Amino acid sequence: MLREYGITLRGGAYKTIRNGTATAGLVSSASHPGMWHAVRDGHCDCEGFSFRGKCSHIEALEATALVEAWEAHKQEREALEREAEELAARLEALLGKLAQAQEAEDGAWRQVQEMAQETGKPKEKKREEKAAPHADTLAGAAA
Repeated sequence: MLREYGITLRGGAYKTIRNGTATAGLVSSASHPGMWHAVRDGHCDCEGFSFRGKCSHIEALEATALVEAWEAHKQEREALEREAEELAARLEALLGKLAQAQEAEDGAWRQVQEMAQETGKPKEKKREEKAAPHADTLAGAAA
């Protein structure tokens, strides 16, 4: 897993143990095949750490932790991207349905307006016909 990210370390095998924020692990020894070094809270049980206060085993564990965190982040990002694509597809479908509904509403409104124009014209004529006899009666009474 480390080589995928261009990280080359002395030890060949790594085992990490996580407990909240603390990280511990076992790192295989390159100088003593079959031997494992315990690394915990920035300390290692190897001879190099006892002399220098640092060693490749700690670096290996830290690099492993970084790679694991990156992998988790990458998986989370991919999941969010998939979710975003699904939401975009749903939104596009809903916008299409909205456009269809608006077109249907516009068509229905045009029909209502046409019907109002068609039914409005005869009513006006009937009103005029009904109004005319009354006008004559009123005109005769006024004369």
